[in-house]
Amino acid sequence: MPDHLHLVLTPHDGVDLTMLVGQIKGRSSFLINRERNRRGSFWQRDSFDHIVRADEDLEKKIEYVCDNPVRKGLVAKCDDYPWLWRAWFSAG
Repeated sequence: MPDHLHLVLTPHDGVDLTMLVGQIKGRSSFLINRERNRRGSFWQRDSFDHIVRADEDLEKKIEYVCDNPVRKGLVAKCDDYPWLWRAWFSAG
């Protein structure tokens, strides 16, 4: 999205989500600022996270994220959005 980012992820056991998000924001800020030849903050200080519980439908959350560019009128279908990346992992 032009003004925000969605991630659906499962951190490894023992990985602190706040630290992980901080690392993602820090590294991406560095790279974006270098690309744009600028300095300073890029991301908002805070972030919003939501733990998907067993009684919630993970697929619905992923569908919401994938359809976001369609709802915003950026593309006709989510697969046309160049910044959408999906990796599916099945443990069994």
